[in-house]
This record gives sequence, C-alpha cells and structure tokens, in this order.
Amino acid sequence: MSSILDLAPDVLWATMYIAAVPVALVALSAYGVHRMEKSSPTGRSRGLSTAAVFGVGLLGGAAVWFAWLSWGDYYTGADGLAHGPYRPWQVLACGATAVVVSGAVGWFARWRMSGPLVGAIGFLLGFATCWAFDAADDTTGLWGVGYLFLIVGGGLGLLTVAVAVIGARARLAGRHG
Repeated sequence: MSSILDLAPDVLWATMYIAAVPVALVALSAYGVHRMEKSSPTGRSRGLSTAAVFGVGLLGGAAVWFAWLSWGDYYTGADGLAHGPYRPWQVLACGATAVVVSGAVGWFARWRMSGPLVGAIGFLLGFATCWAFDAADDTTGLWGVGYLFLIVGGGLGLLTVAVAVIGARARLAGRHG
C-alpha cells in the first residue's frame, strides 16, 4: 500500500492527461451557457454561487466515494471466482447516491442552466480523484484506463442528471412565471 504522497504524481498525471479534455469540453460549454444566462433576466435565481456549487459538488463527489467505495475487499463468490473490490449492491447504491447528491447540488445553484453543469463537473472530479488515489497503486498500470472510463462514463451519467435538473428547473420557472 503506497502513501498518498507517493501516488500523487500518478494521479496528477492522470488528471492532466486523461480527464483534462472531457472535463474542459463540458467546462467550456458551461461557461458559454453561463455567459448567455448572465445576459438573460430569467437565468438567475437564488442559490449557491458558481464557485460554491463547484466546491459543494467536489466535496459531494468525495463524500459519496468515501461513503460507498472506500471500504470492501476482494472476495470469492459462490462460483468460486474472485470478485471485487466492490460488491454489486455497493456500486448500485453509490450510483443512486451520486444521482441524488449531484442533482441536489445542481438544484440549489443560483444559475438555472450552468449551475447544474458546474455541480456535475465538481462532483465528477471529487469522486474520480478519490477513486484514482485508491486505484493508483495497481501494479499493472491499468488503473489509468479505469480512470478514463470513469471520467467518460461518469461524466455522461452526471451530464444526464444535470440536463434533467435544468429541465425540471425550467418547467418549474415556467409555472411560476
């Protein structure tokens, strides 16, 4: 088991080279939406600032990872094969919690459209960074591929959650004028 300081260069490398492009694309989109929203009188509501949404999303992603995936070990299933380190119910519960937390962060954002996107980015980076520190001591080096899959797959899932929150907030704003 390596220390966090020993793993930090590998995690930094993965963040800069693997996560940078997908996260930057979504961040640029969120920035464009935010600029459009700022010029619109209906884009803003009461809630958390953009920086606060990102920070709460970051902490929320880390908290969800710690709550569901920071424990557990490889185990032998009924089929006699090794499985793990996560049990299927852990992953399902983690995914459900990620949807709820990321959705809630986006719901309470000041900006109706860019807020949920920024919250999703923060959540993804918080979750994926914790996962990367846990996985980076893999001796095969394949954790980088897992990190890429997590960034792309998790990013698409959280983008879907953000779009659903944007739609729900738009519907609610339309009803209340």
